[in-house]
Amino acid sequence: MDSFVGLVLIFNGVCNALFSFVFGSLVKCIGRLGCFIAAALLNCGCLLLMYFWDPLGDQLYILFIISGLWGMAGAVWQSQVVGRIVL
Repeated sequence: MDSFVGLVLIFNGVCNALFSFVFGSLVKCIGRLGCFIAAALLNCGCLLLMYFWDPLGDQLYILFIISGLWGMAGAVWQSQVVGRIVL
């Protein structure tokens, strides 16, 4: 699993970049608070999954799922908080 660290981080960055655009448009529909609540739930769900998950060698896809979900939540924090401070 050590050889996939770079790929998992790249996947996190790609999800973060893509979902920044998605949440930028979604904030018009559900509001900034709704996006923050969704991101907080995603982060808590990822933390619980990482806490209770016992990794096995054939479950590499779960690393990518966790990384993608964490990137999705990170997109909210980065796009909405920085957007609020700058604007």
